[in-house]
Amino acid sequence: ESMSRKIKPSMVLDGLVTRYTLFPMPKNDFQMIERRAVVRDHEREAMLRSVGIKLEEVCGELKAERLVDFCYDYERKLCKEAELEEDLCLDYFRKRIPVMMMRYTLVRMVLRQIDAVRKGDDLEVTDSDLEFARLIGDWCLMAQMHMFGEMVMQAKEREESNFVPRARRNRIRELYAQLPEEITTDVLVSMKAAKDIGYAGKMLRRWVDDGLLERVDLRLYRKKYKEIPE
Repeated sequence: ESMSRKIKPSMVLDGLVTRYTLFPMPKNDFQMIERRAVVRDHEREAMLRSVGIKLEEVCGELKAERLVDFCYDYERKLCKEAELEEDLCLDYFRKRIPVMMMRYTLVRMVLRQIDAVRKGDDLEVTDSDLEFARLIGDWCLMAQMHMFGEMVMQAKEREESNFVPRARRNRIRELYAQLPEEITTDVLVSMKAAKDIGYAGKMLRRWVDDGLLERVDLRLYRKKYKEIPE
């Protein structure tokens, strides 16, 4: 709830909320956290320090093709589902899910195989790793849509309602539609479409060249269309 208050409707479509890994917490109104005495576990602390030292020695590329293929296929199915259901909300939140799946599953795999990774060996991807990746994907998608889904859809609706295509307006097009079927230079001057007879003559000759008028005699022209075609 506190996180949702930090995100404003004006910024919800910028992709920020799809980068969060969220864990919605249950409400604990009017409740105290249990007070407990903390006892240091020196053996556990030593183990964590040992793992930290080993992690500093890890370098190079972490190869886990089976995990990459699994996450890609997971995303492909989400993409197809969003398309079939025309679910814009699902389509918006699905796009970074595979990255999160790989990011957290790799940590699990590296810690389990830390000695092999230090030697530069390829990571072994087990069925358990893939199930863990699926859990991460399902959870992140659910949490993001639960926290921000409605806000995203409302923002999309506002964005679409604010989009108004500019109507095509063209003075020449409007003028041509207003002209009578037969036209002379005097007609153009009287309608204030041309400032003088000379300029009116140039306009008529240009329209003849453009295929909009046909010449009837020396001074008379006839429109070929009621209005200029699109």
